[in-house]
Amino acid sequence: MQAFPFSTLRKSERGAFELTPAFELEIGDATGAKATQRVARRSGLRVESIVVPDFHCFLTDLRAIEKALGRDIHMVFGANAMLRSGFSWLIDKPNVEVLFAA
Repeated sequence: MQAFPFSTLRKSERGAFELTPAFELEIGDATGAKATQRVARRSGLRVESIVVPDFHCFLTDLRAIEKALGRDIHMVFGANAMLRSGFSWLIDKPNVEVLFAA
């Protein structure tokens, strides 16, 4: 099975995003358990005044991660979206910044 670095959106905010159903993907974990995940195409995302090209994502419950981090998470911007954008990305972990050039 191949790993996909998909973007993830908070399931409870489904209506806040422009989503179009795309396909279904069988996923598995280390125990061998498998499930089918519906994947959607996200469009209309803007980073300041720049429109990010549409990308695939899935909806999931992020509450456990939010609780562990002590903050709200509305979206996890995955490598698939970064690569598809054609932008140059710099993730500056010490300063908690993400910089990009279009």
